[in-house]
Amino acid sequence: MKHVHTAWACAAGIAFGAIWMSGCGAAGPSRCIPPPSPPTTLSGEDRREPVIASDGGGGLVAVWESLTGGPIEASLRRPSGTWSAAAVLSGPYGRDPVVSVDPEGRAIAAWQVPLRGDTTAVQVATSDDMDGWSEAASVSTGGTHAREPQIAVAGDGTVILAWRRDTGGGDTVIEVAERGRSGTWTSPRTHSDPGLRSKRPRLAVAPNGAAALVWEQTVDDQVTVVAATRGADGRWSGPITLSRGTGDAHEPDLAVGPTGVATAVWIAETGDTAAVMATTRPETGPWSAPVVIGRGSAVPYETPRPGRAETGADVVATADGRAAAAWTIVAGDHNRAQSAAMGRDGAWTTPTALSDPDAAASGVQVVGVAGGLTAASWEELDAGLIRVRAARLTVDGVAVTCSDLTAARAESGAVRLAGGSAPTAVFVDFNRSRVQVAPIP
Repeated sequence: MKHVHTAWACAAGIAFGAIWMSGCGAAGPSRCIPPPSPPTTLSGEDRREPVIASDGGGGLVAVWESLTGGPIEASLRRPSGTWSAAAVLSGPYGRDPVVSVDPEGRAIAAWQVPLRGDTTAVQVATSDDMDGWSEAASVSTGGTHAREPQIAVAGDGTVILAWRRDTGGGDTVIEVAERGRSGTWTSPRTHSDPGLRSKRPRLAVAPNGAAALVWEQTVDDQVTVVAATRGADGRWSGPITLSRGTGDAHEPDLAVGPTGVATAVWIAETGDTAAVMATTRPETGPWSAPVVIGRGSAVPYETPRPGRAETGADVVATADGRAAAAWTIVAGDHNRAQSAAMGRDGAWTTPTALSDPDAAASGVQVVGVAGGLTAASWEELDAGLIRVRAARLTVDGVAVTCSDLTAARAESGAVRLAGGSAPTAVFVDFNRSRVQVAPIP
């Protein structure tokens, strides 16, 4: 989904390798509360695409890739609050890292890496008790092209790993492997139609092991959203199309709550308009008919900045059985970040604005925090600079207070969130391409 747009042209600047320059002058006063302290830097220069996960308390793990063909790296934070030195997890040219933490505090990271014979493998490494990492192990079938991993952990410690694999002729399939307490991975199982092009898997797991998987699938030049579900007994359903009748469907996401209720969201493109769609499924029932939870004049465009831009919707399940979503969508002449929440009756609230209505936004994320509430973070263009911003949300998805997470003269982006009792954002300082973290006030 690549849309040409000029609203963020000032921020695009010039990128030479790892050097990023907006060329748009100094930042003016911010509309958001300044950070109480500078962010913590975890990496050296020339890094990008960080991800982060929480153990639900103060334990955190951040993983990222290199901008210049280096390995995947990771840093761990114990509940005491000190981040470890960066550890190398992979060989060179590792990409697309993901990470999760199991109920006993073990972190497991996955990524893709090129191997001999022009093949690509999905690999994993584990850190027990947030202290050191195991050697990398390949999970995908050897001699293939496997990429775009997703990982999640159930309450009994079962790890579920999904990815896409090239099958030749431009087609790709979505595959899943699982690892129980025995420590042995199952053989990969294909969940999508092998005669179609499937990509961008997203995976979520409930504490009891119920899980859901969504992906984009192209059928007769139309992009659809397809899902498969896993019962608590470990049995997977066949694929089912969720977006039938909603037009081209882009960049789905999903969440599974503590009772196994799954919520999927995506952005649909129909002619000259766009809509944010949502559907839910109880653990043992069918998916509901999709409903519109937000509208815009066009699907969100990719912002011109270093790294890969996220332009889809994001959704999280809360501990009290609800869900909250956040997204960017074009309204007027630029991307706007918005949010909404599901009530106990299953109805969604009216969308509310996260970003300034006169500023372009991108990369919005939402995460659950202690007390059944949520928090969101996004990138926003302000006085010629890209800034990472965050806000706690009410039960109705309304932002309480906007906070800057980066310094006034810094450009930052590629934000990802970890929730729990110590919600934290990880992002990249574009000025020097360093991975940084900051708490969400």
